[in-house]
Amino acid sequence: MRITFHSILLFVFLTVSTIGQQISFEKEILNIYVQDSVCSLDGKYFFRNNSEKLNKFSIYYPIAINGRQDYPNSIIVEDNNYNEIPFVKDKKGVRFYVTISADTILPIIIEYTQNVSNNSFEYILESTQSWGKPLESAVIKLHIPKELCLIKTSFNYNRVKKQKDKLVYIIEKENFLPDKNLKIIWRNK
Repeated sequence: MRITFHSILLFVFLTVSTIGQQISFEKEILNIYVQDSVCSLDGKYFFRNNSEKLNKFSIYYPIAINGRQDYPNSIIVEDNNYNEIPFVKDKKGVRFYVTISADTILPIIIEYTQNVSNNSFEYILESTQSWGKPLESAVIKLHIPKELCLIKTSFNYNRVKKQKDKLVYIIEKENFLPDKNLKIIWRNK
């Protein structure tokens, strides 16, 4: 059986629908570090238990894997205290379980490193729609070394921060329900 991105989105949507909005995805803060042929991502994701009792939730985290991006070399999933959370890999992402206290927000940290080709990287944002509501906020920082030049992003950045050895392009969104993925393209100077 062939698993497509759309079937993964449908699965995530059905999982969230079954939970009955007991859990919501509130916001994300991402750092994407671009190198010549490797990209690393570290993200902090905030999930809320909207119910009045402690609950365990299954979360599927999709990763862009295609002809230009290999399956990640390494993946780490942790809670806010840097305790590892076990996960199960599949062809297009990972699944893990979290236990969240009643009416509480739990930050989850996910990091991965991925080989890329054609000087491009894609990060899946479209799956946010399966949660049925926009993120309160999203902050995405693209760390581009000075020897590389950012050519294009699928979302406009709000500002650029100059650092000694790189430029950091910052994308800030509120009430964010993306209908496309983040795609970035760069070249050597």
